[in-house]
Amino acid sequence: MMSTPSPRLMYGYLRLDLITGCVDESQAQLEAFAAEHGYQLAGVFHEPATNPSTLPPSSTSLPFLPPGFLELARACRDSDVREVVTLPGHLAGMPMPQKHLLTFLAARGHAQVFTAPRTSKARYGDLITLDGGLDFDRKFHDEHYRWTEWVAALTAYILDHGHADIPATHITADGHHLGRWLIACRNSVRAGTLAADRIALLADLGVHLGVSNTFGRPGAAASKPDAA
Repeated sequence: MMSTPSPRLMYGYLRLDLITGCVDESQAQLEAFAAEHGYQLAGVFHEPATNPSTLPPSSTSLPFLPPGFLELARACRDSDVREVVTLPGHLAGMPMPQKHLLTFLAARGHAQVFTAPRTSKARYGDLITLDGGLDFDRKFHDEHYRWTEWVAALTAYILDHGHADIPATHITADGHHLGRWLIACRNSVRAGTLAADRIALLADLGVHLGVSNTFGRPGAAASKPDAA
């Protein structure tokens, strides 16, 4: 007798402050989306019904990282779940911009996010990934993936130690020279060659850049720290 293959798993994420009706109805939308595309919803992470702009820094000293989203990233890291579904707008309007939240989730949890459409029966190929279509197989060696690998090492250190004051000589267990990489990042900031969105992400994570955490030139190309 042939065994039935286990369904693929997906997590859900909902912000309670954006739900005007019954939470169960919103969760049912996520469950329907998962089932329609061959997934089983392994769990739904709820962000507290608090205005995201007033959320205090998390207990892990990651500034303005919503606690429900942090738990989601940890769950993805500790499991084989690599897809997350949410409703439109549920990652917008946070103190940490949506793009940085997605980079954090990709780096820390190796996961990507989909939005469940307001109407059912949307074709899977029409879905838009909020992370800009990051494909972990096709782009495994590209520059963006290398950047998220460094961000993963950085956030792992912060979550373990509660701060981003990393010694210059620090090397992670898997061989990342994290201290040297941050020195290279600071040098690139001073030279004006590190992209503004990456400077903002480092600042959001509590990294002291030595230049008042100001932005570099808009549109500036990323420098060698990405591939270090």
